[in-house]
Amino acid sequence: MADDTNAFDDAAIERLRLAAEEVAWLTGRGYPLADVGAFVATHHRLRKEKQIVTGDADTLDACAAWFNLSGPIVQALPGAKVVRLQ
Repeated sequence: MADDTNAFDDAAIERLRLAAEEVAWLTGRGYPLADVGAFVATHHRLRKEKQIVTGDADTLDACAAWFNLSGPIVQALPGAKVVRLQ
């Protein structure tokens, strides 16, 4: 990344991973993604203005690789929000 102010430490990456797991769990039980996203973002104090919405599978795959996420978490969230932590 060109800008070090956007770097993630281990704690921030773990918060993102946990938030993704919670979104997958809740949406897997039928809760609407918009409601789940707002709830999880608030719960984990994710800043709305830093959210990146993407429906592009290539972009989501690239973000998943960048965050070192794989498997069911990413697969359960097609077209989901990739969230940058505070």
